Amino acid sequence: MKKHYDIVIVGGGMVGLALAALLKDLSLSIAIVEEKAPAPYDESEYDLRVSAINAASIDLFIECGVWKNIMSDRVSEYKRMFVWAKNAELAFLAEDAGLSSLGYIIENRVIRQHLWNAVSHQSNVDLLYPVKIKNVTIENEHALLLTDDNETIKTELLIGADGAHSWLREQLKYSINISDYPHHALVTILRIEKPHEKTAWQHFLPEGPLAFLPLNDQHYVSIVWSLPSEKAAELKACEAALFNQKVAEAMDHRFGQVESIAPRITFPLTRQQLEHYVGEHVAFIGDAAHRVHPMAGQGVNLGFQGAKNLAKSITEAIEKKRAISDLKLLRHYQREQKYCATQLLLLIDGLNKAFSIDNMLLLTGRDWGMRQLNALPWLKKLFIKSASGI
Repeated sequence: MKKHYDIVIVGGGMVGLALAALLKDLSLSIAIVEEKAPAPYDESEYDLRVSAINAASIDLFIECGVWKNIMSDRVSEYKRMFVWAKNAELAFLAEDAGLSSLGYIIENRVIRQHLWNAVSHQSNVDLLYPVKIKNVTIENEHALLLTDDNETIKTELLIGADGAHSWLREQLKYSINISDYPHHALVTILRIEKPHEKTAWQHFLPEGPLAFLPLNDQHYVSIVWSLPSEKAAELKACEAALFNQKVAEAMDHRFGQVESIAPRITFPLTRQQLEHYVGEHVAFIGDAAHRVHPMAGQGVNLGFQGAKNLAKSITEAIEKKRAISDLKLLRHYQREQKYCATQLLLLIDGLNKAFSIDNMLLLTGRDWGMRQLNALPWLKKLFIKSASGI
């Protein structure tokens, strides 16, 4: 372990690793501090956590040099998205926007493993694990970290990529705006009788949206079901036969018999955003900076966008022969990323409210709006390109 690095990234998850990979060609010394390396996984089982990767994130993976390796693993391309409520339907097709696909459903562990492998071969990166930080201080010229085995590390730029419950953010007392939704997300893997047809399916129910995300086998899907917290707990704990019945009913029996083949997990749904993404010798990215409702499947794409924006600010600092911790340049990252995050948070909140209303007049208006959107190809094309990050 060195005593000094130009950049220290706290957190070796997908977004922190992506940032390091984007900096592979710069003459910087970088350390990633992580408590646990990716564990070997059983390829006969699916990861419960998956991400809907859009075109912009694919471009990032190509730039990082990992896309071919990810594609050689287990991924699922989806070409359509089908959304429906009680009295309205909405279909998005990749071909309507001149695209070959809308994106890929990829297990989080697959993405993390390939990014980890790539970064582990970078000459300018040290992977420090298993290492836990017990103290952090910001001094005039650097940030100073103290590990649990009393090693000290200095860095010019400290980056918090340690997730939604960021320890680093808490230690540095960065103010964050948090709003809890009255829902939990229930996640599991299903075997379905009828094929998913490379389509992402989403049913907006009065109690919350249920998404079926296609996996690489046509008869397997990952589900994310947003439910009132008590209802989520009930379905998590109920008998398998009853759970399967409830899911089949919630999807209007579109897939015939369904069978849960993995554990069911639940987690609370919140929206959060830092007031300031950057400070003296510090920047935050990914869920440490912002967290959105999983409804639109854009959270991880927003995180990768942040990694790219921060990498751009760091590169600009080097090109201009300025300190990589230069606050003026870091604030370029903050402005761009915070604007994108705020727009996405507002959009998702609007969608969540639109599909949670129980007023009959408003329901009629919402369903009319869905039907009108479905009849306007140019507007659907705009939606698709926006979601793709194009």
